[in-house]
Parts: sequence; C-alpha cells; structure tokens
Amino acid sequence: RRHPSLSTEKKQRALVRGGRLEPGLQLLSKPFTYSALAAKVRAVLDAGLRPLRVLIVEDEPLVRMTMVEALLESGCRIDEAASASEALKRFQELEGAFDAAIVDIGLPDGRGDSLVAELRAVRPEIRVLLSTGYDETAVNDQFAADPAIAVLEKPFDGPRLRASLRDLGVRIAP
Repeated sequence: RRHPSLSTEKKQRALVRGGRLEPGLQLLSKPFTYSALAAKVRAVLDAGLRPLRVLIVEDEPLVRMTMVEALLESGCRIDEAASASEALKRFQELEGAFDAAIVDIGLPDGRGDSLVAELRAVRPEIRVLLSTGYDETAVNDQFAADPAIAVLEKPFDGPRLRASLRDLGVRIAP
C-alpha cells in the first residue's frame, strides 16, 4: 500500500544522492519482466548481504574517477587512495576489511606491486587487480602463479573493469 505523503520523486531522492544510488542499493525499473526480476534477485543474493568494499589506489584523478563510477554502478562501497602510503594507512585503519583492491603499478611514492605484497601479508586472500599503462608482461610474469591477482592494461572502461574483477572471482554485478 502506498503512503499518501510520499511521491515517487521523493522516494527516488531518498535512494539517490548526487545522481548515484546509495551504496548497497539495487534498482529495478518498472516495467520489468519476471526474468529480469529473477536475475536481479540472483545478483543481489550472489553479492551477499553487504556491498563489496573495494580499495582503489590510483594517483591520476580522472582514471580514479572512472573506476569509482564503474564500481558504484555495481553497488560497491569504495575507498580511494592516491598513493601507496595513503592506501596502506586506509587498509590498516579498516583492518583490511576489503573484498578487493585495484592498484596502479606506478604510484608517486612507490610501486604498486610492493604495496600489493604489503596488503597480501595482512590479507592473503584479497583479490587484487593491478592496473598499468606500461608493458604488462613483466608484471604478469611476477604474479602468474597467483590466481587472486590479475593485470588490467590501461586504458579501460567500466564494463572491462567489472569483467576483470569477475574473472578474479569477485562477485560484482555487470
């Protein structure tokens, strides 16, 4: 039953802030088919009861913004860092409470692969996507034996970022 004082517009404003859904919320627009409803319910159940928490470590603001937008669309909770030291501090403050990390190889205060080693020392099971604009061969060789780490070459878009995370076993909506 509808509440008489809540217009559709007011309900939408309660769910959307700054043009984005609040983290952890999923939206299915009307009209929808039963198969679309079933697919959305399955995606929510597969993602668990809480939104995925992702640490993004990228020093280029526009690249970082692209990643944030792509992951917010999938209902992720995002923490951002522009340097290795900032990322490590955030990781320690939150006691490693991340489902995944996306780490740029070239950071202003160190290499991303060194940061990954520090993160994995605390949380060996964390899924890590290394992003790089350089030749990825050496990085791929370095982490080839670790199925929880993958390399994503820049430039990339939101769908490719989400697909790369899914390939790592991170349960993220398309």
